[in-house]
Amino acid sequence: MRLFKSWRVRWGWAGSAPAEGCSAVDCEPTVAAGGPAASRAIPLADALTGQELVLAEINDHRRLQHRLAELGLRPGVRIKIISRGRPGPFIIAIHDTRLVLGQGMAKTVKVFLA
Repeated sequence: MRLFKSWRVRWGWAGSAPAEGCSAVDCEPTVAAGGPAASRAIPLADALTGQELVLAEINDHRRLQHRLAELGLRPGVRIKIISRGRPGPFIIAIHDTRLVLGQGMAKTVKVFLA
């Protein structure tokens, strides 16, 4: 249990405070579920193609949160929508990587405008 809790703190799922030693320049902000920025967050599925967004939270079970965090999709990360894929998969860009998400996953990911 302790290992899982430390993972949650490391990847930003456990709170909105930045890690020690981080300044606003070199650390990305994190947003906990239900935090102040999460109230104005919208589902990723509702965003438009070409928009640049910041991930607020993922409203799904821990396995999906963990898997998406391993792929680089964690709170505070800037993403860009490449294709909305209606019907079909949702394509997003994170740094130099493109990820393909299903419509169900895109509905559970909450974002706000960058």
